[in-house]
Parts: sequence; C-alpha cells; structure tokens
Amino acid sequence: MIRVADKIMDYLADIGVTDIFLVPGGGAIFLNDALARSERIRYYCCHHEQAVAMSTEAYARVKGSIGVSMVTTGPGGTNAVTGVVGSWVDAVPHLVISGQVYLRQTIGDSGVRQMGSQEINIVDIVRPVTKYAVMIQEAGQALYEVQKAVHIANSGKPGPVWVDIPADIQNARVEEGEFKTFDPEEVPPPVYDRDLKEKAARVAVLLKRSRRPLLHIGRGVEMAGAADDFLRLVERYRIPFVTARNANHLVDWDHELYAGRPGTFGQRGANFAVQNADVYIAVGTRLSLPQTGYDAKDYARNATRVMVEIDRPELEKKTLAIDIKIHADAGDFLAALSRQLGGASLDTAGWVKQCQEWKKKYPVVLPEYRKQKEPVNSYYFIDVLSDILRKDDVIVTDMGLSFQGTHQAFRVKKGQKFFTNSGFSSMGWGLPAAVGACVAHDRRRVICIAGDGGLQMTIQELATVMHHKLPVKLFVYNNGGYLTMKQSQQIAFGERLIGCNRETGISFPDMMKIGEAYRIPAVRISRQENLKEVVRRIVDADGPAIAELMLDPDQPQIPKAIPLKLPDGTTRQTRFEDMYPFLDRDELKANMIAERDRREE
Repeated sequence: MIRVADKIMDYLADIGVTDIFLVPGGGAIFLNDALARSERIRYYCCHHEQAVAMSTEAYARVKGSIGVSMVTTGPGGTNAVTGVVGSWVDAVPHLVISGQVYLRQTIGDSGVRQMGSQEINIVDIVRPVTKYAVMIQEAGQALYEVQKAVHIANSGKPGPVWVDIPADIQNARVEEGEFKTFDPEEVPPPVYDRDLKEKAARVAVLLKRSRRPLLHIGRGVEMAGAADDFLRLVERYRIPFVTARNANHLVDWDHELYAGRPGTFGQRGANFAVQNADVYIAVGTRLSLPQTGYDAKDYARNATRVMVEIDRPELEKKTLAIDIKIHADAGDFLAALSRQLGGASLDTAGWVKQCQEWKKKYPVVLPEYRKQKEPVNSYYFIDVLSDILRKDDVIVTDMGLSFQGTHQAFRVKKGQKFFTNSGFSSMGWGLPAAVGACVAHDRRRVICIAGDGGLQMTIQELATVMHHKLPVKLFVYNNGGYLTMKQSQQIAFGERLIGCNRETGISFPDMMKIGEAYRIPAVRISRQENLKEVVRRIVDADGPAIAELMLDPDQPQIPKAIPLKLPDGTTRQTRFEDMYPFLDRDELKANMIAERDRREE
C-alpha cells in the first residue's frame, strides 16, 4: 500500500515536475512530508502564499511547463488567490494543491461558516478563476483528480487548476491497483473553427491586395510553439509586425520588420503603424484595453481587422470591433495562412520603410535622458541595461514604471525572456516572480526591476533569495513612492493627492539597511556618471544584489495615452495615435498617411 500524499508526489515527478513552491502548514502536513521525502522533487519555501503562487507562475513561464504550488488550509489558500488570478488572466498552466481539514470536519452543505480549525471552502472561492477546482472526498480518487487537473491546465488556453485534499485523505493508504486513473478522452478536446482553411484563404486575399499589412503577435504564439513559424511567415512575405506586452522577447528589437510595441503605455511609432494599417491581424493576443486604448473600436480604424484567438469569448468582447473573427490555435492559423499565401509576393517595401522611419523618429529614450547627470533617468537605465545583458538572460519586472517604462524602452536580444504579469498586474509581483524564474533558469542570474512602492508588498521574499543564494539582481526605483499612482491623481485632481509619497501618508525603508538585514550586497546609484560600468559590475557579480536607483520623483512616464480635460471638468479619451506629450496637430495629421491617402483619392 502507498500513502496518497506519496502517490501524488510520485505522479508529479513522473510527468517531469522537479520543483515545488510552498509555505508548509498543518492542513497540508502529510503533503509536506511527502514532498520532503521525495528524492526527485526539490522544494522552495517562500514566506507568504501569495509569493508561492507568483513564484510558480514565473517558473512555469520560464520552464515552459506546468508549475506547482502547495499551500495549507484556510488563509494558506486564500493568501494564494491573488497569484492564482494572475495565472488565470495571463493563461499560465499552474497546479495548486491545498491541504484541508479532515473530511468529517468540512462544512459540506451544512450552511455553517466553519467547522474545522482554519477551515474555509476554498474550492468555491477559486472556481471562477481556475479552469478546474475540486476537493477530493475519496482516497482512491486522488490520483485521478490530480491527473485530470494537470490535463485541463495544459489543454486549450492554459490556466490554473486547484486540488484541495483533506488531511485524512492525504494520509490514507491505498493499494497501488486501487487508484482510479484519468483518461484524457474523458475531457472533450477544444473545438475550433472548422472552416479555418476558408478563413485563412480570405485573409490571404486581403494580404495580397494590401499596401499596409500589419501582424500583431501575442504570447499565444509562443504558447502554441509557433514563434519560428511566425518569423518565417513575416520574413517570407515582408510583413511588418508589432508585439503584445508579453511577447516582446520573441524577436530582436532591431529586426528590420519589427515596428514596435503599441499600447496606452507603448511606443508612438508602433501606434502609428496600427492606426495606418489597411489589414491588421492580431494572433494570440486578447487585445486588452491597455493594448488597444480605451476606445477600442477606434483601434486600427483604417484596417480590415482580423483577430485569431484560442478563447472564443475574447473574440466576442463588446469593447472590440473585429471584421474577421477566427477561433483557432495560433500555430494552426499561421500554418494555414502560409499555405494559402503560397508563392505570393506582397508589395510592402514602402510600408516597411515607413514603419522603420516611425520607429527611429519617435524613440522612447530621448537624447536629453542620456545627457542628464543626476538623478538617474529610468529610461536611460533601461537603455544601458539593454546593452549589457546577454542573450540568455531573464528579465522580470514589477508594476508601474518598472514595467511600463521597461516595456517601452528595453531592447530585446532574441533568446532573452522578458515578462511581467501584464493582466492582473499585482504590485509586488516582481520579486517572487524573480525567485521562480531563477529556479526555472537553473539558478542562473535573473534581473528584477521593481519600484520602491510595489516592493513593499512582497519584500519578505528577499529572505528566500538570501536562503538559497539565488543570483537575483534586484534594481529598485526610488522615486519616493508610487509614481504612477501620483501622476494619475495629478491628472485627475491636480495636487490633491493621497497615499503616494511621504507627504501624502506613506513612507519607505532604507534599502541599504534592508540589504544588510537580508545579507545581500546593496548599492545606491544617484548619478548617471559611469552608469554602464556600475550596472555591469552588479549584474556580473556572483550571487544576489540590490541596486537602488535614485530617480526624479516627478519623472514623466512618456509617451502615454491620457484623457483630455475639458473646460467643464469632464474628460475625453484621445485617439490611439494621439499620445502625450501631444504632437503639433499638423505633425500628427501628417503621420496619418492612411487618411491622407484617402483624402487625396
């Protein structure tokens, strides 16, 4: 006979799981023991269950396979929910195994709020934000439910799953032959458009007639294993392309067909490319509002808009105005489109040149940033970091300026991994994510960029970095608080601010003393003189490091979309191409070549 908890660990090891993130607890005591006994799975203890889930998500992104979290009952489970929602929104395969009180102590359908110590009905809490959630009620069903959960997490559009296991079932002994096993055929495979060939043919016709085609790829292309197929397609037919926020690392920044990164915090030239395209094809991106702007029906308004998405509800969102909706796997669509284009030759030379001109004419890193002596300009720092990092580096960011500015300015070398949780965007995500990414990256260096505000949400994970001596290079933006929050309040309410800096109710610790407390070398950088040499020493040194970058507390985050304030105090959303700082109206008009050509016709 074998203990259920041990059987589950054996199964996870058999499918290739080598690392699990957890906070141990009494409700998961037998699961914890089985993990401790396993000779094939390593464990990494975090200091908060939120960090467990965030570490697991980043681990899965870098590893390219399912990540596993283990938490205990009650608050152990609820603490993990924020991180699980991040995996849900960004479609990351993630298995959470939670401990639970003894089965006889669970509330069931009794209507009472709690029976067992720290008990809560976690399954009903997480069901809306997981692909599958179940509490095991029979020992012989344990293997079946874990197998089923893993299958569902990885199938179709990936996402998190949750298996809750009462303590007595964890500890139950079952004969090997008495475990029920899962047959994948029990879960019908996703059903996609049956007329994919016809729809791909229709798109091919549009491309052959097009003068300004644009392909927009998202992380769905990577999840489909189709990154190389995408590159072959655009290079064969000379189609300019842009990337969604978590697909930036799929291409070299200086690829001749790459038009950049559109969005509300994006690049001006990329937004011009979107708004001037005559055929716009989004593949593997859900086209969230930060991507399209908040008047999404104006997005790519001069184009026939095509959207290819694995999740049908995304195609039907009321925010979008899509002309051709294709429910398909990104890889399948790209292959079908290539077949339909065949030996065609597209006339895009002038359009390719125009996209590159926009990219060069409207850089994010302005010359004055480089000339600045002090304090450090974050955009210039990102520019320097781009030069220094190797092709095998992993770069993880937190929220706010640490993400938005990096997304705008970082120049990717193909082979790097560069990501954040762009959907749920939890402050504090960066540090625990760097822990998970570092473990998945075979404990090689990981660059983490965080703000002084967001870092406070998960700062305890510096102890995890310290304990495992993980080579996480943490760059902390010290701008005196929550810069993005402050600037949003200033746009809306002038100088009536709350909770964004010391003067408005919030303070921060001395990072040099924090480094000392966690036994991690720390340095403060206040000037841009010799910045490249200083940053290189930090990233090339062995072990973990903290570098605090002293920034202007009022540094602009530009370019960006902001609403226009009208005389009556209301606001109006600007058009997607009309980013702040606003261009001269004649210059803006001159860049809208699609509408100029229409007027001339």
